[in-house]
Amino acid sequence: MYFARVVILIAALLVILTSSSIAVADPLSFGNVVALQNGGATRIDLLSNPTLIGPKIDFLVDIFGATGNSGSTLLVTFTQAGFTPLVQTFNVPFADGLPPDYTQIFSFTAQNTSFQGTPATLTVNLRDGSLVTLASQTYRFRVADPIPEPTSSSLLILGALGLMSVSRSRRC
Repeated sequence: MYFARVVILIAALLVILTSSSIAVADPLSFGNVVALQNGGATRIDLLSNPTLIGPKIDFLVDIFGATGNSGSTLLVTFTQAGFTPLVQTFNVPFADGLPPDYTQIFSFTAQNTSFQGTPATLTVNLRDGSLVTLASQTYRFRVADPIPEPTSSSLLILGALGLMSVSRSRRC
């Protein structure tokens, strides 16, 4: 009887040990790096080598996978031709949910833009807690100034002159 109980206990223990699975986290990665334009209404994929309207540009990056207990760091570098690179660092919180697990929005202001556009790059690095690079990508684009159309400027000036002439005619 005692022997039967020991055999059943060992069998139950073996079933439990062989049926349990080891949890393995997905590797951490990023994707969907876009520039937000028109107040966030338009998303522009940076892989298309676009011309972005600046000088202030908002960016968005989605991060997928579990970060682990030590956390991770998102390092973004904005480099404009002829200027010192601008760097921002963000801590990626622990997450393991449905994709995207975490979305980071950040902004940079271009230092010297023109109507034709100035070449610029955005480098996105994702690092684990020990600062080992997990993923890295560089995006190339141009940053241009928003210059109003000549027609819009002309209509604005003509409207102002019209209002001034109406106010003068009422005074007389």
